[in-house]
Amino acid sequence: MAGTKAGRLRQHHAYSLARQALKGWQSEHATKQKDKAKSRRRSAEGLVICPTEPEAVLGRDKCKVFRPLYNSQIMQDPDSPFVLGYGVYPRVTDSGLLPPMLERTARLTGQKLNRVTTDGIYARLKDVRYCKDNGVELYAPVGAQAKGQKRKRHGPAKAGKGGAKKEEKYGKEKFAWQQEPRGYRCPQGHLLQLGRVKRKAREEEEVEVEEYRCDKEHCLSCPQASRCTSRPHKGRTVDRMVGQELLDEGGQDRLCRTEGAAIQREEKGNPFDSRKYKAG
Repeated sequence: MAGTKAGRLRQHHAYSLARQALKGWQSEHATKQKDKAKSRRRSAEGLVICPTEPEAVLGRDKCKVFRPLYNSQIMQDPDSPFVLGYGVYPRVTDSGLLPPMLERTARLTGQKLNRVTTDGIYARLKDVRYCKDNGVELYAPVGAQAKGQKRKRHGPAKAGKGGAKKEEKYGKEKFAWQQEPRGYRCPQGHLLQLGRVKRKAREEEEVEVEEYRCDKEHCLSCPQASRCTSRPHKGRTVDRMVGQELLDEGGQDRLCRTEGAAIQREEKGNPFDSRKYKAG
């Protein structure tokens, strides 16, 4: 509590603004929770706000310090330091900020961008769908490439304890996707068919995921069952996000083309950069 009357009045004003901002956060939180499965819903009691900086979002910065944060975004010309667009958002993550940045850049420059190169965090399903609907070519890594991981190289099995070689389990990359009939083909040629559709939370968006399952009769009689699944009596499953074809079309496939590779080599830096600053 402030020691003077003027100080207490300033505190009261600050807490009044914080209370209004908190009500806004709670209303937005309630709207988002309605679209989530009951098991993934969170109570609004966990929402916190900084009284001296109510517009900021509270979270951990890159040094793992919990404090008020702003997320600043810059859209830059790849051939020069010229800034095409900028924005500051009360967000901990960069996910979901590509559409508002494209719209803001169009307002500032007076024309719509036709091509954008970004990090993988800006290539989520909503971002890719927005770019496709608005005629924007998006060059961005997806999947393991988006997280900076190298593709797995299938070499000889590694030795485990006692010198015995440990077999590597079959990953999703071993299963080939096909449109007709829709499903995955396992390494032994069996078809994994759609079993159910579930919802998962990924970054700032809730997505639908299709679960494809192989018939347990195939798994129980398969000579490679031990390398494929630990539960052959239930059948091997592979997940596929609804809309995955959009990510495949607009993400890594485009980067692997000659044009996309040349763009990546020529750029001096990422034209869609982001940094987080301490509030105030």
